[in-house]
Amino acid sequence: MDLNKKMEVLIKKSEYNIMKAAAATTQLEQSHGKVIEDIQLFRKEINDRLDQMESIIIKEAETVINTANHKLENIKDAYEKIAEEVKRSQSFLNDLSKTNKQNKLFIEMKNIIPRIMTLENEEIQIINDNTTYDDIQFDRNENLLNQLKSGNNFGKILTYGKPSSDTGLCVTYERSIDVKFPTDVQRSDVTGTVMISVTQMIVADYGNMKIKMINIDTGTLVSEKTLSTAPNDVIKLPQNKLAVALLDENCIQILSYTDTSLSLDRCIDVGESCYCVGYCQDKLVVGCNYDPGKLVVLDLDGKIKQVFDTPRLFDGPEKILISSDEKFLYVSDYNSDDDSKCIKIDWQGNVVQRFQDQGCKRPKGIQEMEDGTLLVCFYKSHKIVRLSSSLKTCEIKGLEEIKIYYPQDF
Repeated sequence: MDLNKKMEVLIKKSEYNIMKAAAATTQLEQSHGKVIEDIQLFRKEINDRLDQMESIIIKEAETVINTANHKLENIKDAYEKIAEEVKRSQSFLNDLSKTNKQNKLFIEMKNIIPRIMTLENEEIQIINDNTTYDDIQFDRNENLLNQLKSGNNFGKILTYGKPSSDTGLCVTYERSIDVKFPTDVQRSDVTGTVMISVTQMIVADYGNMKIKMINIDTGTLVSEKTLSTAPNDVIKLPQNKLAVALLDENCIQILSYTDTSLSLDRCIDVGESCYCVGYCQDKLVVGCNYDPGKLVVLDLDGKIKQVFDTPRLFDGPEKILISSDEKFLYVSDYNSDDDSKCIKIDWQGNVVQRFQDQGCKRPKGIQEMEDGTLLVCFYKSHKIVRLSSSLKTCEIKGLEEIKIYYPQDF
């Protein structure tokens, strides 16, 4: 009987993995078609850009030539007029000399001399006003050519996930932690959480405008700090710092913490509504505004480094996650039910992948697991979904037995 059970289990596992392999094959075929399409599209974009650059430099050359030709025509016309006038005067004086009309010759010479001096000055001015080139050349951008020649710079093929060997994640309910304490006067609304040690968690309580430090083993409040306005997100920074998104004050509040206390540090003005914040290599990535939304990248002194605001790229960025390899940003785009989506972008603001499902509405908190998969809270759908790094759904067990209402963050 035990042997039969083991054989049945093995058969079921085999059938399951066959099904997954078939699904992976289909996905690979679709991905292959998309990769070819993306490569060809990239090539077309390069060709279009080169055509545009060629057109611009040709127009520049034509402008230089036309300007030079126009100035040369001005010189030619002006000198023809000067030569014609001087020749007439010269001929007139020669005729007077030949007919021996010395008195009239003397008088006419006296009259012509000032005009000749004027023409000499005009001749100098014509040259100054119409300085031009007698030759032009094309200076090649060797850096552009060298970049194309050096190595395989067209791009690279990235691989994501392990669909044939991916194992399902299984979760079980452990306990609840109450985040409302006697010092609170309003209903607690958790808009952000972050672990600062194995036993201590930071909670952003929007309802009470507080940042709280809670011991998760004992469920006790270690420290709290009341803010000037409600916090919409909180993340951990190096050197025992926290960054808090203050929606109504258009800034990021920096706090310091010890094992037992929280203290206000400074504010970084963003100048726009701050819904969420991420951190990477001494830079803050702030999700701003709604419909349309944008991401603003700042250094820790508040100087803007980048802005991702391509039209309709975001509707309402709610949470930001930087991948563990720091190559990509995952953004929960909340706004409306129909537009709910999770987006993966690179540091140039290009959309790499997106996840959108009618059964998954209003994404909020997003967290990366050790195996590279993601957990995403879908607030309106009362569910948590596991996604691969390429934003494909992955198996997660046990959640159907846990009642989850309006999940916001991890």
